[in-house]
Amino acid sequence: MKQKQEELISLAVCGLFPMIVGFSIIVTICYDGVGFKAGIMMLSWLAASAFIWVVPDILHKMGLKKEVLRDERDAQIHKTAALMAHVVVWIGLLGASLLIWGRVGNGGSVPIEVLMFLCVGGVMLFQVALVIFSMVLEERGLRHG
Repeated sequence: MKQKQEELISLAVCGLFPMIVGFSIIVTICYDGVGFKAGIMMLSWLAASAFIWVVPDILHKMGLKKEVLRDERDAQIHKTAALMAHVVVWIGLLGASLLIWGRVGNGGSVPIEVLMFLCVGGVMLFQVALVIFSMVLEERGLRHG
């Protein structure tokens, strides 16, 4: 297994904790509404998500992580995977919005908790799509043109 694939798998595994916390935020908001407990959970979720992106730099500075050589191909793969993940998120948000609109209609109102669902779900969907598309593009190779 290549070093890049190991990094992507570790990112996916480390991303499970924020996803589980994000799901528990959604469940808490469903049952208790937006309040102090949901706010604390949201802050812990944001901290855990930010920590995932900082861990590689910390390990590298401590000398526990070897420097991985990245070339233009790796940068292009990441750029393409991020673009594809953004497309997936926008399609997901559009589908969720249409689903909500179809359910409530023109004259209805939507509870504020639904916005939290869309935010947390969008971030979770982006993380999953980014890892999947990065692995697929890394495995299949990036085709130009």
